[in-house]
Amino acid sequence: MRDLINLLRESSENVRLYRGDSTKIDNFDAKQTSLYGLFGHGIYLTDNKRVANDYKSKGSDGEVLFRMEGAKNKQEIVRRWVERRAAKIDENGIDHSSEIAFWSSNVPYSDGGDWSVVTNDLRRTEREKRVAYAQALWVKMSRKYEVRKKLDGTFVIQKKTIGALAEFDVPQEVVRHCLDAEAEINHHVMDSIEHALSKHGDMQTARDIKSFIRQQEREGEEVSFREVFTNIGVDSPLRGDRAVLDYFISELQEQGYTGISYLGGITMGGGYKHRAYVFWDSDEINLYRVK
Repeated sequence: MRDLINLLRESSENVRLYRGDSTKIDNFDAKQTSLYGLFGHGIYLTDNKRVANDYKSKGSDGEVLFRMEGAKNKQEIVRRWVERRAAKIDENGIDHSSEIAFWSSNVPYSDGGDWSVVTNDLRRTEREKRVAYAQALWVKMSRKYEVRKKLDGTFVIQKKTIGALAEFDVPQEVVRHCLDAEAEINHHVMDSIEHALSKHGDMQTARDIKSFIRQQEREGEEVSFREVFTNIGVDSPLRGDRAVLDYFISELQEQGYTGISYLGGITMGGGYKHRAYVFWDSDEINLYRVK
């Protein structure tokens, strides 16, 4: 097996793929992955490094300091944070944000005026001074915090992530033999779904799928593997039973498929679109790892 993999790496052009995790993983094991990934368990990779980097901080929303929808760039969210923080700092540079709610009341001007009302030179000068204090505070905080654009397009200021990015050089031959989830489902794959469901006695789901496909065909629509698989009920054994899913995957492997290829980011509402893959042979994928 290793000789074959080395031959593939030497004889064909490779595709650089990435994976981001909150912790460093030395060896990926598909058997330890969740059943509830988009296409079941497996090693999920992407062709986009920016997306993989975002997954390094996935699940860390509790560390988010500031969130802003509709920001045009990183500079805008920092500017807005500085402005809001300046409203909590008095003219002597004392930060009162821990004493008052960050999103509600502000520290008034030294003459008692509201922060949002700038009507004289005294307030303008004081405002500039307080903004300068907030900017200096951001410079210190930026050692521990970073600005990131999340996959849904929202900008956040959050604690810097310490996750790990893994890189893989996967042979074109392996990538080319992934089942394209966006393409029309073929009868061999449909038969494999039916076989897997019948192993668990869930023939009703199989009948529902066939009825759905026939209806779409009558309407002149093609049905993709993504539509079939992701619309199978969450209670279906194909989505929640490892033995049944393993049986389905083994049939696909017998047909020559090495994994599933799909468009990422299209189900996230404004997500960053990319080409993603889920591979089942973790031993093989670990051998393709270059970093």
